[in-house]
This record gives sequence, C-alpha cells and structure tokens, in this order.
Amino acid sequence: MGCLNLRLRELSGRWSALRNTPLGKTFPQTIALEGKLGLPTQIDLPSPLTLIFGLNGAGKSRILHEISASCQGCAVVSLNDLIYYLQNEVGKRNDIEDLIEENSPLSEDKVRASEVGDLVRRDYEDVKWYVVPIVDGPFQAIVGEDVVPIFTVKHAGQEYDFRSMGLGELSAHLLMWILAYTKGNDATPLLLDEPEAF
Repeated sequence: MGCLNLRLRELSGRWSALRNTPLGKTFPQTIALEGKLGLPTQIDLPSPLTLIFGLNGAGKSRILHEISASCQGCAVVSLNDLIYYLQNEVGKRNDIEDLIEENSPLSEDKVRASEVGDLVRRDYEDVKWYVVPIVDGPFQAIVGEDVVPIFTVKHAGQEYDFRSMGLGELSAHLLMWILAYTKGNDATPLLLDEPEAF
C-alpha cells in the first residue's frame, strides 16, 4: 500500500506542475453549452487543468464533445485514436527514416524530455521529436497544421522510435508533444478524452 501511495503522490505532483503551466488563457473560465441531452447550459473551468471524472457510462465523453461543439477552436483529443493512427497509418509507412532525415528535430526547449522521462520512469540519454508534414491526419484539428509527430529516443544504449514504444511510453510522448506544440496557442483548448487509458 505504501508504494501505491508514493506513486499517487508523484502523479499528483506531476499533474499540479501541468496545471500551473501558463497556457496563454486566463482562468477561471465559463463556457456556455447548448444544453443538449440533459447537460448543463454552462460549465466552469476553474484552472487550465480541469478534470471531469465519473463511472463508466456517466457521460464524461459526452460532456467533452458538448464543450467542443460549443467552444470555438476546441477539439476533443482521444489519445487512443491518435496512437492508433500513429501505429497503424504512420508507423507502417516505408519512408519513416527518410522523413526523419528530411526534417530537423524540435529545439531542446520544446522537447519535454525530463518530464516525459519522469512519466514513463526512463532516464533517456537522448530524445528527439520531429514534426513531419502529412496531409489529412487527425493532428490538424489539434495543432492547426497537417503534421504528425515522430519520436526517437535513446535509453540504456538502445535507440528506437515511436514504432517500438509501448503504449504507455508513446502516450506520454504524445501528450507532452501536444502540450508543447500548442503552448501559448489560445485557439486550441485541449479536451483530453481518457488520457489515463495506457
């Protein structure tokens, strides 16, 4: 039980750090909703990180989609769908190495290597995030550009990329990339659906 409590305290500290990251918007905010399907007509967002939780089937995703429909520039981000796209569409391309060679990695101040390393409990020797132009991908709705992220890392002397990452590791990189790439962009409030899935 002590290990579980320690892990919960660590996660609480990480969420607090994310919540306190300046995102370019002022809080609290109130978003007017259409009030469909018995939902309220407005919702208060007290901070940049607002959690909506409840039992399965309670309507959490429905609330996110209602907020997305009522909030100009909002998009519901499903890490499950994005990871599926990265693994099954992008990851199966034959030109990944060429895409990496043709594009420069993001600057180190954008790559949140220590934070993602802490989330997945890896002491990375190197982390590189690439932004690659690919048309008609799901990231356009999130970052406003036809791009996808490609992640490469070196850990314990082994170099690998997003195609070899486990779901939890890839989720952490993807979430931190989205936060870094959209930081300061007032037009892109992030509504994460089931970020804990992996």
